Amino acid sequence: MKIVKKILNWCITIITILVLILNLYILYVKIIKKQDIIKISGYSAFIVISGSMEPTIKVDDLIIIKEEN
Repeated sequence: MKIVKKILNWCITIITILVLILNLYILYVKIIKKQDIIKISGYSAFIVISGSMEPTIKVDDLIIIKEEN
């Protein structure tokens, strides 16, 4: 049982560190580089705010796009 608890604690620690690193990266891009679009490995996420793409994509849907070169 102690081994399972130790493994679980390590997993939680690793996930917490990854989330912290991601948040620091987002702050860096927004504040220092002053960019509106945050790209992680060529992917960006957006929330649809208008109904121009309905019925396929609805308002408040989350879309993830990949940058093509």
